[in-house]
Amino acid sequence: MTKRIVLVGLALTVLVGGCAPALAWTKPGVSQDVADRDRYDCTREAAMVPRVPYPTPPAPATNAGFATGFIDGMNKGNYHMALAEAQAAEQRADNLFALCMKVRGYSRR
Repeated sequence: MTKRIVLVGLALTVLVGGCAPALAWTKPGVSQDVADRDRYDCTREAAMVPRVPYPTPPAPATNAGFATGFIDGMNKGNYHMALAEAQAAEQRADNLFALCMKVRGYSRR
């Protein structure tokens, strides 16, 4: 039952999130060709940020006991550290793209 609730919640999140308007970069008096080229250049620049792959979640512990619990805790801790590192790398790339567009005179709408 809880799996079904989680799946329905996830599906609704994706559907609603997909309907949200995307932020657009605008610059008065610029042609679409120039805007596309600037976006392409900034995307390439942001792609230079080393990407860190998202980790695979650890399998849940199946046995009881101190050692199993300790190892499970270590695995979860390592997973969360790797997840934070991957998210930080993605954020750095997003920030670099935004900075590149701002330097070129664009603003978010």
